[in-house]
Amino acid sequence: MFDRKGPSEFLRLGVTIGVCMVVPFPRAMASAPLPTSTLLLVEANGADVTRVPRKTAVQLVAQVQSPTAALTTGRVRFCDASLSVCNDLHQLGVAQLTSSGAATLTIVPGIGVRSYRAEFLGIAKEYQSSLSSAQTLTVTGKFPTTTTLAATGNPGDYTLNATVVGSGSTASLSGTVTFTDLGANNESLGSSAIGSSTPGLSLAVASGSTNLPAPSALGDFNGDGIPDLAGAESTDSIAILLGDGAGGFLATRTSIPVGYNVGQFAVGDFNGDGFQDIAAVSYTDAKLVIVLGKGDGTFQSPMVLPGALYANTIVVGDFNRDGIADLATTNNGVSAVTLYIGRGDGTFNKKSTPLAGASVNMALADFNGDGIEDIAAIEASSVEVLLGNANGTFTSASNTAVGADPFQVIAGDFNNDGVPDLATVSPTEYSVSILLGQGSGAFTASPDIAFDSSTQPYAIALTDLNQDEIEDIAVATASSVEGQAYASVLFGTGQGTFVSTDLPIPGRIFEGASEYFILSADMNGDGNPDLILGPGVLLDKVTETAQASLSGVSISGSGTHSVQAASALSSPYNSSTSGTLGLQAQ
Repeated sequence: MFDRKGPSEFLRLGVTIGVCMVVPFPRAMASAPLPTSTLLLVEANGADVTRVPRKTAVQLVAQVQSPTAALTTGRVRFCDASLSVCNDLHQLGVAQLTSSGAATLTIVPGIGVRSYRAEFLGIAKEYQSSLSSAQTLTVTGKFPTTTTLAATGNPGDYTLNATVVGSGSTASLSGTVTFTDLGANNESLGSSAIGSSTPGLSLAVASGSTNLPAPSALGDFNGDGIPDLAGAESTDSIAILLGDGAGGFLATRTSIPVGYNVGQFAVGDFNGDGFQDIAAVSYTDAKLVIVLGKGDGTFQSPMVLPGALYANTIVVGDFNRDGIADLATTNNGVSAVTLYIGRGDGTFNKKSTPLAGASVNMALADFNGDGIEDIAAIEASSVEVLLGNANGTFTSASNTAVGADPFQVIAGDFNNDGVPDLATVSPTEYSVSILLGQGSGAFTASPDIAFDSSTQPYAIALTDLNQDEIEDIAVATASSVEGQAYASVLFGTGQGTFVSTDLPIPGRIFEGASEYFILSADMNGDGNPDLILGPGVLLDKVTETAQASLSGVSISGSGTHSVQAASALSSPYNSSTSGTLGLQAQ
């Protein structure tokens, strides 16, 4: 089965259309699930598209057909079709089929040629899953560059050195630099080819992104393809921050009073209307708060439902495979996961499944490859895996030791074998543990990744900051180093091991701020993942840097002449021109 994520297209009178049929086998029983076919459309501004300019909001629209009717219930995940699996970072999102017969996900894709698929996840005992054909979308535009000029030597024998920096892409720079004497009627001093480029990475604090509510969850509450944020604003309300497309948030925040102290959040479509909703749990009041979205950044009045006491994590899944979003929480001090089986109208039926010990956090993935969501729950010093049975029940499969008092667990694929792995963070042991999946629900522990005593890790998030298509882990830390804040990143090697790097964070925004959550998403529509922490949004800045030199340069005439360097670069980069440099003629 394909795994999650993706942009796509179809051919209909010159416009691409993707459809894939699941061919039915002869059914031995009348109750065998019916086959389905999934069609993916790529649209912008209400029309099918194969090409759009950068910063365009694109709708991925999936339609699912059975032999007898178009389906209006079920979940569809949208996937990056350029990869063989659709999990973790390669999943763009999940949407519900609505009464219109479509599931829609809005995204703002980055520059380049993109390929998308849609996968209908099936409904137990009723409908088989199916996968659309891959569709291609070209996003036009070029990445910015800067060119700077320096010189060494003496009049009559200068060496001109141009440095070209491309931002936003990992593509190598290529082209030439021309050096011009502006003081001699723009006389060309010569040209030089650009040398090999060197990759770089830095973080920048997005304007309008500081002082975020913590903890928080990401969603798209107004359907513009730009990530928004929902978090705890005070002891009894939820703050909604709408993304501005540049990495920050609109100045006006929406506050939703709920009457209870809510502390953890999840986002999904709980009533099947195609709009994202919010679920929040109250740790001390045993309440589940559901806030249904209207699709325009506003919400209906909150619904308060019976919850579980001391709930400290909430996730969205489909645990009984009925195509309707469910919820699950872990509950501090309770050896069980509480399930909320969705009814499709924003309300839920509550039940529980036992754990070997109390848990404070969990992650969802298909750990045994049967296409059914499973749960990994952290306990006192281990991770217990519960394999889903597709009927709202689970079977305990394994319990693997990790660092003591783990605070969070995430699922990823750290050795590129298509099997989900796990990472946990232990603040008390200053470590991150890596568990490599065996494909059966069991795991093999790797050596822990240790942090020094000045950097205490609290939270982790899956990302790919250096854009090498290998999963990295971003770490939120509490640093005791005065005067400089850092973001710790574990850069993946693709073999289940990591290289630890501390990236400086500009400014002092992290002093006294919460370190207890970290998220990753493309906040500014450049195609690169960014980091979201309590203190602010950190924009991922990948760069390529190259140089071109011209030696033996003599400036004709007299006096001081202004010299300039202009780069002429190959796609996907824009060319750029340096400032002027004064050189003495001879």
